This record gives sequence, C-alpha cells and structure tokens, in this order.
Amino acid sequence: MQRKETVRKEDVVQAVIIADTYHNTFRPVTDFPTLMPLVNKPLLEYTLRCLSSAKVDEAIVFCTSDTEEVKSFISNQEWGRMSVSVVTSDRCGSLGDAMRDLDAKALIRGDFILLSGNLVGNLELLPALERHKKIQKSDKGAAMTLIYKKCGKKTRSSEDELFLGIDNKTDRVIAFQRRLNGGMMEVNMEAILGHGQVDIRNDLLDCKICVCSVTVPPLFSDNFDFQTLDDFVHGLIINEDILASTVYSYILPNNQYAAGVTSWQNYHYISMDIIHRWTYPFVPDRWEDEVYTINRNSVYLQNDVALAKDCRLRSDVVVGSKSSIQEMTSVASSVIGKNCHIGPNCVITNSHIFDNVNIASGSSLDFCVIGNGSNIGDGVSLKNCIVGQGVTLEKGSPIEQQRIQRSKTSEFNEAVGVKAFTYKSDSEDDSSDEDSEDEGYVAPTWRGLVLEPSPAIVVADDSDSDSGDSMRPESPIQDDANLFYSEVVDSMLRGYEDKLPCTNLILEINSSRYAYNVPLNEVNYNVVRAILTLQHDFSWDSLTNRLKYFMPLFVNYVRNGSAMIDCLNAIEDVAEINPPLKSVTMKLIHLLYDKDVLEEDAIMKWFSHPRNPSDGQSLRKIVKPFIDWLENAESSEED
Repeated sequence: MQRKETVRKEDVVQAVIIADTYHNTFRPVTDFPTLMPLVNKPLLEYTLRCLSSAKVDEAIVFCTSDTEEVKSFISNQEWGRMSVSVVTSDRCGSLGDAMRDLDAKALIRGDFILLSGNLVGNLELLPALERHKKIQKSDKGAAMTLIYKKCGKKTRSSEDELFLGIDNKTDRVIAFQRRLNGGMMEVNMEAILGHGQVDIRNDLLDCKICVCSVTVPPLFSDNFDFQTLDDFVHGLIINEDILASTVYSYILPNNQYAAGVTSWQNYHYISMDIIHRWTYPFVPDRWEDEVYTINRNSVYLQNDVALAKDCRLRSDVVVGSKSSIQEMTSVASSVIGKNCHIGPNCVITNSHIFDNVNIASGSSLDFCVIGNGSNIGDGVSLKNCIVGQGVTLEKGSPIEQQRIQRSKTSEFNEAVGVKAFTYKSDSEDDSSDEDSEDEGYVAPTWRGLVLEPSPAIVVADDSDSDSGDSMRPESPIQDDANLFYSEVVDSMLRGYEDKLPCTNLILEINSSRYAYNVPLNEVNYNVVRAILTLQHDFSWDSLTNRLKYFMPLFVNYVRNGSAMIDCLNAIEDVAEINPPLKSVTMKLIHLLYDKDVLEEDAIMKWFSHPRNPSDGQSLRKIVKPFIDWLENAESSEED
C-alpha cells in the first residue's frame, strides 16, 4: 500500500507560482501587479484558471508581499479539482531567493511547472510535461524545458526581445540572449560546433512558463549568483561542464495562447487579445461569477451599466458593473472598471480605467492607465500617461508621456495638480552604464502603453509570408474589413450557441457588409474564415458539426466560380497556421464538393494557380490525392 501511495504522489502535477515580480515596472499604479486587474479580473485569477484547465493538481503560490490579500483572494474562489496553497517568506528579494526558500522547505516532490503570477493563457501543459519526461530518459541532466510561442513578425517590446540557438533535432537550447549587444548576438562557437544543426531564432515569444526537474531548486541553492530565471538559464548553458545540467525548449501549437504581463506595453496588447477572444474560454462573457454580455464589435457589458442613448462604444470595449457613460462620449479599444463615471463629450481610446474612477466632461484619454479611485477634471487631456491610485487632476494644460502619483515623495516630483505629482523610479535615477553591460539586463526606459517597433527584432521569415509565423492566426487586414470580420464572428458565435436560424445571420452579415462597404470577395473570404476559426477545435467531428449548422451560409455566399476561389483561399490561409485543420483539409474540400458548394473547375483552378508559388505547397500535397481522384473520375467519364 505504501508503495502505491508513493507512486500516486509522484504523479501529481505540481505548479509553483512566484507571485512577486521583484521590480517596480507597474508603479505608481501598484507595487504588486499579480492582483492588478486585467480586463476587470485579477491577473492571478487568469494564471490559476489556466493551470486548473491544464489539469494541474496542486498549485503553490509563493509570495513575499501582500500575503494576506493573496490568501484572501484564493480562499474566496473555487479552483475545481486543483488545490491551491500559499507559501510566504519575508526574506526574498528575487526569484532565486524564492527557489532557495522552497528548496529549504522541501515542498517540491518531482518535476514541476514554474511560472509567475502574470500568465494569461489557454495552453495545455501536460504535453510539455510529457516531453520533458521523455527528454530526461535520454539526457539525465535535463533540468528545464522553456515554453515558447511563435510570434513571427509580431512587433514586441524590449521586454519580449529574445534570441535563441536551438538544436534542430533535440530542441536543446545552446544559446540564450535577451538583447543584442551592439547589434550582435554572442554565441559560444565551441558549443555550436558540438551539434549537427543549430537554428538561430528570434521569432519566439517567451511565455514566462517552464517545466522543471526536481534538481532545479537545489541548483539555485548551490549557486547564489542565480537571482533571475535568465541568470539560471544562461548559467546552465555556459557552465554545462561544471553543473552537468541542460535546458530544452518546447514550442506551443498555434491554436494555444500564452503570454506574461511584464510591462505596460504587453498589458495593453494582451488585454486586446482577451477582448478578441484568443484566450477563450477565459473571456469576459465566460466568467461565471460576473455576467457580461458580448455585443457587436467586441463590446462587453455587465447588466447594470448605465449608457446614455447617444454615447458611442465603437469597438473592443469592456464596461464593468455600475459604471455609467454619459451623452456624446466615445470609447474605443478600452477597458472601464466597476463603479466608474464618465462624463459627457469625452473621448477615450486605447486606455484602461480601473475601479471607482470619475472622469469629468470634455476630457480625452489616449493610451492611458487610470488607477483606482482617481478623479480626472473637466477638459483634461492625457496621452500615454500612467496615473496612480487616488490622483486628482483639475482643469489644466494637456499632459503627455508622464507617470503621475498622488503625493510628493522626492525633490524630483513635479506638481501637476493638488493631488498629482510626476513619478520617476529609483532605478531610472540610479541606472549606470556598468549595469547595462550585465547579461540579460534591459535598461529601464519609459514608454507607457505605446508599443513601438524595433528594427532589430522585426524578422522576415524564409518565405516572406505573413501567414505562417504570426502569433495571431491571421495576417492584419484593413480597418473596415477587420471591423466587418469582428461583427461576423460575434453574429456567428451568438447564432451557433443559441441555434438561431442561419437566415437571421445572413441578414446581420449583409447589414454589416453594407455598413462597412466591404467588397463581395472579402465578404465571401471572411465568412468562410470565421466559420472555420469560430472554435479552436479542428477535429473532424467538431468541424462537421459546425459545417452542418453553417451550410446555409456556404450556399448563400459561395455562389459562383469566383466565390469558390475565395472560399478555397480562406481554407488555405486558416489551414496553413492551424495544423489540425491542415490534416483534414482534403476531407473538408471533398465534403464541400459533395455538398455542391465547390465545383471541380474551381478546385482545379485553385490547386494549379496558387496566389504565391512559394506558398501552400505542403497543403497542396495533402490535397493532391483528391485532385488525382477528380482527374481520374473525369477521364473515366470521357471513356
């Protein structure tokens, strides 16, 4: 009996969440971002919900500060079958200290998942864990598997910048560098030459999550210079002979999402990803404890919000409970918290307003964060500003590119209101050139929410195609077409869930088409694209269920040879970046052919005339048996 119990405990999937960030990136809004709201939910809730859905059995939340708040939050929630415990220590100033404390407490029983409390995702962790266990069988020194997500040409902040050397056959990480040193990546050539083929990559996004062997906490204990996870990874790579430990990589499938909120820049774009439903089912209208309804243009509202008749919620907007928006106010690409009051004639774009905020008439906000309980006076104009908690800004001149706190804490704080002073962090005052030479160090800079492109990290893939490497499943399209597509998805999602007649959906889609003046070929393309991507389940059973329901839409929009080409192009584009769909593409095309949606001439034309000769060849190889069958059938009829 005892042996069986031991085996059972070893099979328990453990996760360690480091709740503290050990930096001041999110000041003056908060010192503890793990409980900071992201689309009106605490960040830690996204992390724990993700782990619970990924079949983690036990989560250990390690925190140094705000321990009572963390305990209260966890105890007031249900986490399914996953048990959640809180481990505290008041002596830790880094992730390395936390790992050494966990090692001393002997809480880790086997391989475990390590992450911060800022993860947002819908990823599956068991495949990564199994992959790590498989690697351990051939490499006894395998200490860690880092989890990455393809992001291709996605523009990233400096915090996301990453350069890797990965063994092409084993996925072992040979080189690891957070930023370029004078435009050059430093690589140990002796290490490179010891491997058959090494891919140098900077098209991967660090998901801030990894699978660790039980040896990881002792390695931190034995090496006190390991303070960050980057220190650990870099140390293992350059000291492989001494530490006898190795690091591997695991790249998530395209249909899974994971990202860490480590800066205001990725706070904003991750918020937009949630609103655009890339994190499904962790989206506002799926939260069980707070009911949101999803409306056109990705507008989410709680039931008890008060909206003036002529206020305008344009697109990508979330409004929390008991908030009110008065007449002639326009809101776009923004999140408004609970119990907020927005006056008339305001313009709010690309901004995040926390709970209990009052914004008076005629104010404008663009790329701003407004902390809990702040008051913005009449006619105040803020652009790219971070406003802390309890700040009061009266009428005044426009403010741009500033962080603002409630009180004066040093001689460098300039008054911009009675309860409003500019903020500058200690690290910005004390940073030196010597610090900037440290490996993995990113000099602290202030950019607000605006995500500016960096030429050094914009990568062109081998095929110069946008379709294969984007973090999002589709390439950017024009604004009107994007708004049209968003409305189509909203209509289809509501219709599919409520089983509305497809004739109703056709009326809504046509109305959206005329509203945005979308050409017919784009309507055909985006309708098919929306049907295929409405759910991330591309199994044949799930796909056929969707096709059965939406078949009237295919019949209505795919009416002629040109529309059939649009349909096939949409199938091709979605399949290229969703391998599960790619594997059943031939069956999909065959089904549409049998249903008389697609005709032989259109299929043959699409197959023999790709839009770009260098693209789509792998998909055409998959479809080739069906093409051969069509050709043979035609030959038989002629005979």
